[in-house]
Amino acid sequence: MSVVIARRDCALIAKKNKEGAIVKKEVVDPDVCTDCGTCTSKFQCPAISKAGEVSTIDEAMCSGCAVCEQVCPSKAIKGAK
Repeated sequence: MSVVIARRDCALIAKKNKEGAIVKKEVVDPDVCTDCGTCTSKFQCPAISKAGEVSTIDEAMCSGCAVCEQVCPSKAIKGAK
């Protein structure tokens, strides 16, 4: 028998609005982003890409799991409000 203890809701059953879109998305604050590359080269989330000097998150691909927020050393990734 195995047990998984999670700190957050599963990204597959994240909170969604009545249209089925995930409510909480992540965004990159360009003023705080230091261009360290942790989110694109080490974490490699398919929703995160590099656009010039800072990373951006594709809202359509973001599952709202917030793992990128946890791995960002400069705390530039925040939950969208």
